[in-house]
Amino acid sequence: MLAITLYAHFGIERKMEKLRDSMGVIENVPQQDVRRVAFNRMHVWSERMEGSVFVCGLVLFSWW
Repeated sequence: MLAITLYAHFGIERKMEKLRDSMGVIENVPQQDVRRVAFNRMHVWSERMEGSVFVCGLVLFSWW
């Protein structure tokens, strides 16, 4: 769980911040823009990782 959280924070979220800074207001960037596509893809993976950490936590809690 810790490894997933660290990778999500220091890997994916840092890249997302750089893309967001380069785009300005994300809603004004077209959906087909390469930066927006990359940001959306990373956002999906970030949510998946956070969800997997949550599920792992529930499993560990239920075993305890």
